[in-house]
Amino acid sequence: MMNKLNKKYQLLVVLGSLLAVLVVGLLVTRLLKPSYPKYMTKVNEDIKQVGSHRTDKFKDDKLTYVFHYPKIKGDAMDSYIEEIDKKYRPQSTPENKEEILIDYESYQVNDTNVSVLFTISKNEEIIAHEGRVLNLDTQEFSSPIAFLNQRGARKLSYDLRTSIGYKNNDIPFLHATDMNEAKDWAMSQDIITFVVNQKRYDYNRSELANYFSDSNGEDIPSVYLDKGTDPKEKLVALTFDDGPHYAYTKQVLDTLDKHNAKGTFFMLGSRIAGQEALLRRSLDSGHQLANHSFSHKNFNANDQEVVASQIFETNQEIKRATGLESKIMIRPPYGNANEEVLKNNDHTFVNWTVDSYDWHDKDASKICSVVKDHVFDGSIVLMHDIYKSSADALDCFVEDLVNEGYKLVTVEELLKSRLTEIKTHAIYYRAKLTD
Repeated sequence: MMNKLNKKYQLLVVLGSLLAVLVVGLLVTRLLKPSYPKYMTKVNEDIKQVGSHRTDKFKDDKLTYVFHYPKIKGDAMDSYIEEIDKKYRPQSTPENKEEILIDYESYQVNDTNVSVLFTISKNEEIIAHEGRVLNLDTQEFSSPIAFLNQRGARKLSYDLRTSIGYKNNDIPFLHATDMNEAKDWAMSQDIITFVVNQKRYDYNRSELANYFSDSNGEDIPSVYLDKGTDPKEKLVALTFDDGPHYAYTKQVLDTLDKHNAKGTFFMLGSRIAGQEALLRRSLDSGHQLANHSFSHKNFNANDQEVVASQIFETNQEIKRATGLESKIMIRPPYGNANEEVLKNNDHTFVNWTVDSYDWHDKDASKICSVVKDHVFDGSIVLMHDIYKSSADALDCFVEDLVNEGYKLVTVEELLKSRLTEIKTHAIYYRAKLTD
């Protein structure tokens, strides 16, 4: 009997010892296992609609690092996630304690595209965003233009640039906000997000319904978009006064577009009615619209109320025809803008350095020779799009200038590429590299 009791007692002692070891082991494991702040480990499933959720964690005395990311079909997103990890994971021990959290949103854009947007925080303060839209079939990252119509893409670029603001000729910024080139962006069923300089800018998709490719975008205002220009290139700005003309402006546009050249059209407000389609085509093709007064009155020979009216009425006509609301440059009729005119009008005035004399000669070959003989880097060329001879002359010299290494740009592109500031109440004739 005593032997049986001893055996039971011994068994209980063994079991108790094993249980004690297990409890101690669990306690030690818990004590040794690093703990993470709840805000870093919390998972919001509502914004993680695509991919299986994964977490990578690391902690030492100074650094707490938590990286949430989705596992999505294909290698492209895996490579991108590795880039994010490498970019934001500290490579050395920080001097002060840091908590780095990378979280994400993921959405199904359509049958073939998914979107991921990362938010990077340091010590509970957002420091950056990164986003991509991936085509699962091609395993290539998509740009916004894959989902937008052309006019919607241009208007969205314009709105984004306007809301952020930018300095002259900031080419990386222009690329980042160009819907044909932008890579750092994301989209859900409700929101389209652009990331510029690591900051996010959200737009409600319901307000952009006619911007997408299933719409023709006819109701969207036309806009002028600066493409950005290397100031070290050989640059020339071709300008055309006194239009629009129903036939010759179209011919000028055809020639410029054929050579991927840009021009600036200084228009008379009195001639815009009925030519709205030409104005919209000009903007949509990347050309610049500008003001040449309403009825070609000499600014220096009229009082300031008349001058202001001539400018205002033409600006209103351009806006009515296209929806364009940006600041419009002025070319004064006959090139006449004295100090009083400049002082009283909050616009940038533009004259010229090379007169093609197309208004005098009306001979395509002569016009061609004058331009080719006198053009130089940074020059602004005066022409008119109301004469057939002027339109014909373009075919003579545009291709030659391009072959000689000239890039034909708008006046705005020329000035922005060479000047730190484009002033109002001032008049410009050229923009040499040394100006």
